[in-house]
Amino acid sequence: MRNQPGTIHWTSNAQGYGVVSVPLPLPFVGTFVYSSNGRINAFGLAPDQYVEKRGRRAEDIAIFNRADKKIGFTRTPSTLPLADGA
Repeated sequence: MRNQPGTIHWTSNAQGYGVVSVPLPLPFVGTFVYSSNGRINAFGLAPDQYVEKRGRRAEDIAIFNRADKKIGFTRTPSTLPLADGA
């Protein structure tokens, strides 16, 4: 399978950043698109949320809760520890 070209739109300011990819067609999957937004801290990019959409499936969303130091997911009730710098 050949890698498809894609475009990423990036914005940033003193409050944070935003990233959005242009929909990318993938064979057997459909359109793939993702976005991320968050802040910039001493470690670099500190996402608040990451959203991924593949074809007709529902969006997969990861929520980075820095106050509780956990990453939550919309497709599963599981959480993962959120280490500093992650």
